[in-house]
Amino acid sequence: MPTVLRRNGFDVMIYAADHIPIHVHVKKAGAVLVVNVGAEGEAPGIRLNKEMKRNEVRRALKLVAANQAYLTQQWRDIHG
Repeated sequence: MPTVLRRNGFDVMIYAADHIPIHVHVKKAGAVLVVNVGAEGEAPGIRLNKEMKRNEVRRALKLVAANQAYLTQQWRDIHG
């Protein structure tokens, strides 16, 4: 599972053997948030939250939204 982005203590990963829809796994301090990246012009959405606090969830969603095009391209590069 490659880490495709690291910022502000967040590790954003894409599993190589994962499934659609396009999503990322955001980890910080042992907590995990799975985020659907969303299509262009569509806000990312929470798919699963494992122990991430609300304020960190908001920051993680902003991080994914700010890097939406990059993360979509990384997903496509990994999954073909």
